[in-house]
Amino acid sequence: MLTRMKNRGAMCAFALALLFAPDASATVWPSSHQRVAQMLDSGDITERRNAAARITTLPPKLARTLAAKALRDGDTEVRIHGARAAAAVGLDKAGDEVMEWLQDRDARLRLAACEVIEASPTPQSVRALARVLRAADADVRRAAAEALGSSGMPEAVSPLLGHLDDGSMSVRLEVVRALGRIGDERAVVPLVSKLQDQEEDVRREAARALGQLGDARAAAT
Repeated sequence: MLTRMKNRGAMCAFALALLFAPDASATVWPSSHQRVAQMLDSGDITERRNAAARITTLPPKLARTLAAKALRDGDTEVRIHGARAAAAVGLDKAGDEVMEWLQDRDARLRLAACEVIEASPTPQSVRALARVLRAADADVRRAAAEALGSSGMPEAVSPLLGHLDDGSMSVRLEVVRALGRIGDERAVVPLVSKLQDQEEDVRREAARALGQLGDARAAAT
């Protein structure tokens, strides 16, 4: 009888210990966003890269904070991951953060900057993007034209009009498409001229853009 009472007492004490013990998982294992934040502070480049690649898996509010941090990292790969995250979660004024990348020697950073500005354009970043239309790399020029079109800003129209005759068909196509998206009537007459472009895809896109503009002069074509 005494032995059974002792056993019951021991079991009660054990149960109480479990009930009031601190949550081991809370004290030992950090949450996902805490872990990513810690890894972004690491001196190990691989850890920072892995952390930056995981930012988009976090809740948007947390992701924006960490994306902003990754954009300022000294490693190119981390910054590129940060740019993708910033574009994905809509980091406010992120376009201003990456304007300097547009002049970087690394084409990957220039393309990433175009992607960020496309998602979060500002008047200042759009003006900087307009200058990129003169870049030697056709892929960068095309990305810049796409971002300018997505901005919808009137300031983008003049630079785009100046590159309707770009030497690259893919760039001309994107410039025409961008002008159609912005919908500024200043583009009507220049777009009419692209109905005679040597490339069928450009001609077709010019007709579509003119339709989007809905100008009476376009109907006459």
